[in-house]
Amino acid sequence: MVINPPSRARQLQELTSQQDFYARAVLMTALLRRIEPEETWRDQLKDLILPTTVITPDEMGFPPNWDMNPFWV
Repeated sequence: MVINPPSRARQLQELTSQQDFYARAVLMTALLRRIEPEETWRDQLKDLILPTTVITPDEMGFPPNWDMNPFWV
């Protein structure tokens, strides 16, 4: 699934690539924040990704220390 984010989304500093899951997660988070400011998506996502050993965040396109980035905190 390829994404073509709208021009406003391209301004997101976190959107470094459009080819990996991380790009989709960034867009989903940005959209959900706009729709529901008290969303828990990012916390649920971190709870799923951080403890997994099947695939690393790096393999999904997440940058190092992504979970400490203010966008995800």
